[in-house]
Amino acid sequence: MPWLLSSQGYGFWVDSAERIRFDLAASDEQCWSVDIPLSDEQTTVHILAGDTPAATLRAFSQLTGPAQEPPDWIFGPWMSGNEWNTQAEVMRQVALTEQHDIPATVLVIEAWSDETTFYIWNGAEYDAVPGDRSLRYDDFRFPPTAVA
Repeated sequence: MPWLLSSQGYGFWVDSAERIRFDLAASDEQCWSVDIPLSDEQTTVHILAGDTPAATLRAFSQLTGPAQEPPDWIFGPWMSGNEWNTQAEVMRQVALTEQHDIPATVLVIEAWSDETTFYIWNGAEYDAVPGDRSLRYDDFRFPPTAVA
């Protein structure tokens, strides 16, 4: 949620589904800036003021609703590894976690995907697609695996 609470006492919120970029004095130490893409999506900019930062935050919460407490599992230990690039390796790591009684509450599998690139599981097969088309999950054939 693109929300900024300034040390000057105001709040700035861009209500949009678009990716918003803030430059918080990185380019110019005297000011901050924001890039808001213009698109067909509805975008609304809210500038909020209060006598205190807490009052400004309350005004923001009145627009968005109160913050929800995350579920308990989010506060537990997370396990992740960028080198876990096969299902077999992920399953091995989970088994080791259980074997050593490590109370992990989240397993993050991220080695093959992020917002700017697309990685392919080791062993996955696919047919080439035209250059104007991206691969989709349904384009892949995965080798059978044994699940413990």
